[in-house]
Amino acid sequence: MNAKRIKVVVIDQHAIVLEAIAAAIGAQDDMTLVAAETSAGVGLSAIASAEPDVAVIAVQLSDMNGLVLAERVISDHPAIQVVILSTHEDRALVQQALKVGVKAYVSKRSPVAHLLQAIAAAAEGALYVDPLIGSKMLGSLSGDCSSSKPFDIANSCPRLTKREADAVRLAALGYTAKEIAGQLGISVKSVETVKSRACEKLDLRTRPQLVRYAAAQGWLLQL
Repeated sequence: MNAKRIKVVVIDQHAIVLEAIAAAIGAQDDMTLVAAETSAGVGLSAIASAEPDVAVIAVQLSDMNGLVLAERVISDHPAIQVVILSTHEDRALVQQALKVGVKAYVSKRSPVAHLLQAIAAAAEGALYVDPLIGSKMLGSLSGDCSSSKPFDIANSCPRLTKREADAVRLAALGYTAKEIAGQLGISVKSVETVKSRACEKLDLRTRPQLVRYAAAQGWLLQL
């Protein structure tokens, strides 16, 4: 049989993860790994040149948020299906990924077999949510700023001013302080001050916490 192999590109900042995925895909008769990259920038170039069927993208990358990268790939290469690989299992983040157009979402806690199933499903145009996460999708979110409520960036969380919300949103999307300054019309120093003040109000201490909060608010879709 000369069944068509599924061409896969994987982008994850950890080389050990790439090696494990490469070994798993290499053992499959119906898949082939055409590129494995540790950054979004190089990954985008690899996707453009290799034209894979499926792109596996980690949420946490050193140079760009994985969901932002996923949306760019989906926009620029509509024939390519995207699988998200993440340590985060929040319902809100999964919902944001699916709204962007991602076909599958897999937890890094899962066995590699789940990722292979996700790749196969995505290649067929089917949706796949990791079984470890699927049950959470059936539950309901709680909290004052639930993503199930109508979104309004100015009022989604009244503790923040609009400028603070804008700074946090752009930071979560991967924009640099200089780029944020240009968009908001303020100095780079002011961006750092505004962002720091906002994070203090929200008790956000790390970048993953910032991204998870932004996803819960729906900000990752407000480009």
